[in-house]
Amino acid sequence: MKPSPNRNAFWLAVSLVLFLASAIGASLVQTSAGDVEIKDIRWETPSGYMQSALLLKPKNASTEH
Repeated sequence: MKPSPNRNAFWLAVSLVLFLASAIGASLVQTSAGDVEIKDIRWETPSGYMQSALLLKPKNASTEH
């Protein structure tokens, strides 16, 4: 029994909606709904290797806090 094209289109649409919802949800969790700024920093070690890290900085961070 072959799946119908309409059925395939339905599951493709469901998959895309789940993918987008997951991506948006993960972004909101990682940034605390926009309260945290994420910056990708990279530097080279003295031996020539590239290092990278994510710098997570709260929006209300200042020199006093």
